[in-house]
Amino acid sequence: MMHGKQAIFAFGAATLAGLPAQAEVTPQEVWTKWQDFSAYTGQAMQAGSAEMSGDTLVLENVTTEFGGVDSEIVSSRDWVRMRDLGDGTVEITMAPAQRIVGTVTPEEGETAAIDMTVLYDGARIVASGTPERLVQEFSLDRLTLADGDIAVEDEDADFSIDFTATTVAGRYIMEETGAEAMAATGNSTLGALEMEMTGTDPESGADFTARFDMSDVAADFSGNLLNIGLAANPFASGAAFSVDMTSGASSSVFEAVEDGDTTRFESRSSGGGFGVALSPDALRYTLDSRGIDYTLSSSELPFPELSASIAETGFDLNLPLSPSEEPRDFNLLVKLRDLVIDDRLWGMIDPAGNLEHSPATLLVDLSGKVQVLMDMLARAEDLEDLDKAPGELRSVSLNALELALGGARLTGSGSFTFDPEKVELLDGIRQPAGAIDLQLVGGNALLDALSKMGIVGESQVMNARMMLAMFAVPGDGEDTLTSTIEMTEEGKILANGNPLN
Repeated sequence: MMHGKQAIFAFGAATLAGLPAQAEVTPQEVWTKWQDFSAYTGQAMQAGSAEMSGDTLVLENVTTEFGGVDSEIVSSRDWVRMRDLGDGTVEITMAPAQRIVGTVTPEEGETAAIDMTVLYDGARIVASGTPERLVQEFSLDRLTLADGDIAVEDEDADFSIDFTATTVAGRYIMEETGAEAMAATGNSTLGALEMEMTGTDPESGADFTARFDMSDVAADFSGNLLNIGLAANPFASGAAFSVDMTSGASSSVFEAVEDGDTTRFESRSSGGGFGVALSPDALRYTLDSRGIDYTLSSSELPFPELSASIAETGFDLNLPLSPSEEPRDFNLLVKLRDLVIDDRLWGMIDPAGNLEHSPATLLVDLSGKVQVLMDMLARAEDLEDLDKAPGELRSVSLNALELALGGARLTGSGSFTFDPEKVELLDGIRQPAGAIDLQLVGGNALLDALSKMGIVGESQVMNARMMLAMFAVPGDGEDTLTSTIEMTEEGKILANGNPLN
């Protein structure tokens, strides 16, 4: 890899923050900055020897060590060469093989020993800028994980992994921002990656194979790094990072063979994205995928295979983490659009065809304001003995609700505020005031179908219809019910204007 922590940024989510400054760096300054950056991330980088040979700094036996509570990892490379190109930039090349050895001891479980080799074809870095703001452009034709060995309690594990990434390129910047702080920003692209894992489950004896591939990956990264060695809790002390990634088509296959029976699960996606940002102030997490197809085959199924598809999935969370005098915004989005399952599975669930087999959809879109009462990034031991909630809702809006299943469709929207001075109504929860509007289309038809299938008894259907009559009124259109649920500032609960308490 690009060496220790450089590998994470170069091949995981490397960095770009604008055009490089006037080139004024030397090989020795680049090497010093590599060591400084590794120290900031809790690693120790050193060389057995570092000598100038003409215009090139030759580093022999370069190692990077990382020691955590439950791991000790050392990566080593025979040589790294940093050549002064004569224009203030430095070209960096390195031995094509990097060995990684170490041990990992989880809180529960046995210690695992790792010994693997990573191969690099066509790896090249060009450094420019200044020692205070080092710009590095990188390219790599192919990265391959080879000769991997894992031993658990000194016994070789029946497990192997192969990994290949091709056409990797990007640029990242390391910039000093304070006596004990450093910023890293940039981007990277990756043409394709492939990974395969094979092994045997020690408990069941099942042989398994897992394969994954992805194409057209692009990532942007930015971060404010504190010296991990000096900060007990870097994020609580001001560290921050964000990563946003997009990808093209991807696929995965998992296959297990046990006692002669084979189970195979496949998935494919036309594209998607991922994003995460964490700072002392807030958390952001997003995930989306499009055009997903699933296929399941098994020796135990009564037919060759089952399939399903989803047009779109999404998850979006933005949440404040630090206390403030005023309430702050939050939002949550959960989306699963147009789930279609195999007609053969419908035949097992609903052989008589009582239900409509239309696509299923779930959408929940919430936003509002929350009063954070304590630092959410405090050390874990500071959060163990809480005698109150870390935050309180001040308002929430249901921007959109949609649930479509079996021919029925529920939609809704509304908003509520929560009075911080009133706690009488809901046993400590601040009293809400507001209203939500709901519409249900096809609800009675769904109840009839479930009754015919024997899933819901006649008495349960009757009780459900009585409940609907209490909370809903007929709407426009056939088999349509509407309802407005209101909570007043005086603590009254109304359904379509009728009191419920």
